[in-house]
Amino acid sequence: MDLRGCILGLSLASTPADLYCAAVQSLACSIRKILSYFEENGIIFDEVILCGGIPLKNKFLTGQLASFLKRPVYASSQTQITAIGAGILASMAVGRSAMDSADAMAGTEFVTFLPDQEHAAEYDAIYSRWEHYHNLLGAD
Repeated sequence: MDLRGCILGLSLASTPADLYCAAVQSLACSIRKILSYFEENGIIFDEVILCGGIPLKNKFLTGQLASFLKRPVYASSQTQITAIGAGILASMAVGRSAMDSADAMAGTEFVTFLPDQEHAAEYDAIYSRWEHYHNLLGAD
């Protein structure tokens, strides 16, 4: 009930692709803000790993995350990671160790998405505008 938001800069020339891009970038900005809260409180993330089918199916989304987060993002090739986790727990329930269970179901490879360094200043400018309006709306 307390959520707020806005879309700025719409014109008659705006397309559905423009709105989609804005939504993806807003999501990436939100994640960057969350990670900055953690880092301000001493919790540092060396890696960002995405799992499920979406990160590899939507390379635009994953690339935007890498660029806004200013760090590599690793996308798991395993699309059924939740099912594998359930399998590991089931294996442990019948007496196998956690490591043996995980090893037996391993095989996940990762695709690395690197930040777009060439346009880093543009991503920072978008984040600054997003943060300004985030603060203005009292979104915290």
